[in-house]
Amino acid sequence: RNIKIGKPYQVANLDDNTAVSLGNQYDAEVVIVGKALAKYIGSVMGTSMKSVQANMSARAIRTDNGAIIASANTHGAAVHIDEVTGGSDALKKAASDLASKLMDQIINTWGKEVGGTTMVQMTINGISSYQDFVKFKNVLQEQVRGVKGVYQRSINAGVAKIDIDIKGDAQSLSDELTTKNFQGFSININSFTQNSIELTILYKHQ
Repeated sequence: RNIKIGKPYQVANLDDNTAVSLGNQYDAEVVIVGKALAKYIGSVMGTSMKSVQANMSARAIRTDNGAIIASANTHGAAVHIDEVTGGSDALKKAASDLASKLMDQIINTWGKEVGGTTMVQMTINGISSYQDFVKFKNVLQEQVRGVKGVYQRSINAGVAKIDIDIKGDAQSLSDELTTKNFQGFSININSFTQNSIELTILYKHQ
């Protein structure tokens, strides 16, 4: 269906959080954000035909946890006597290739979930040292049932973001984490959705 986009979303560089907010307004499970540019290259030698190159990039973002589940960059070229028509043709070629690449990645991700595993995005607050972060990851990988992989996304100013491939969901992961013993600290689950968890590390002296 066609939707009317408000002015706050009519920007050249739409960030992931804003895109997720927009998607949630319309109950979308995934939003796709991208850029497209068609550029006149020059005339075909000896003719009045014009050559146009298109570049396109996009990423697919889950609205429940903000995870990027697909991304791609494509190119397209076209020749036409009219520069605008050539640009449109080049963009169509790039878009067709882009859609195919994104769809393959999205289907692969969803197929993996149907096959019994889920990618849970976790935000960890209150980390005082990288060593403690490593301890936490080791417990996840070695002591929590169903965890197939832990993938570090970022760590900055005491906050880490990781993706956890698990046979289960965020609630079962949260439940099991609260039963684990962490050397030197404990954890508090702040919140969780179906595919995301936010927690805080609490140190014994606090």
